[in-house]
Amino acid sequence: MDSRKKRVLAVLGIAAMLFAASVGVTQAFLTSMPAAVLNKVTPGALRVKLEETKWNPLKAKELVPGSCVDKDPTAVNTGSSEEWVFMKVTVPKKEIVAVDEHTKRKQERKNMQLFEFAASEEWELIEKDEKKNAAELIYGYRSILKPGEKSVPLFTQVKLVNYLEGELDIQEGLEIPVDVMSIQSNVCTPDTPLKRIYELYLKQKDEDRKEQQ
Repeated sequence: MDSRKKRVLAVLGIAAMLFAASVGVTQAFLTSMPAAVLNKVTPGALRVKLEETKWNPLKAKELVPGSCVDKDPTAVNTGSSEEWVFMKVTVPKKEIVAVDEHTKRKQERKNMQLFEFAASEEWELIEKDEKKNAAELIYGYRSILKPGEKSVPLFTQVKLVNYLEGELDIQEGLEIPVDVMSIQSNVCTPDTPLKRIYELYLKQKDEDRKEQQ
C-alpha cells in the first residue's frame, strides 16, 4: 500500500522554489497475494507511514541561499508486525556556482546537491547513488520498529545551498522526495547487516510485482 504527501516551499526573490515531497511506501514480506485470495492467513499486517510534525510551510517562504527549514521525516509503524524500516531521500542536483559561507568567495561551477542535512546516528546510510540530476540516499533504521512505535527522525531540517544569485531559476520547482519502506523483522536475524535486509526488501518487492502482473 502506498501513500504520498506533497508539500511546497515557496521560495521567492533570489531563492529557488522548492517542492518538498514526502512519500510513504509500504511493503509486506511473504504476505502478498492476488486480490481474489481474501482468506490467506498471514503473520500480521505490515504498514508504515511517513510523518513530519515540525513541517510548517509558512516558515519555508522566502527561503534564501544558505538558510534552513524544519523537516523531520519519521517512520511510524501502523501495522501489527515488527518491522525493519528504510528511507530513501532524493536530493536534486544542479550545475551552479556556490558561495563559500566563510570567505564569501565564489566557488568553481560544478554539479552539486542543492540541499543538505545531518542524518541521525540512529539511521545508517547503506547506499548512495549519484546521478546527474539527483543523489539518491538509502538509510536503514538501526532498531526494529514495533507496532505503534515511531522512529527517530532521519533529520530535523534541510539547508539550501549557499548559491550565487541568479544561478537558480525561481520559476522552477525542485522536489525532495522521501520514501519510507518496511519489511517484516523475522526475515533475518537481528545481527544481519541493514544493507542485506534492504536487499531482501528489494527482492520481495520484485517478486510481489511479478505476482501482480
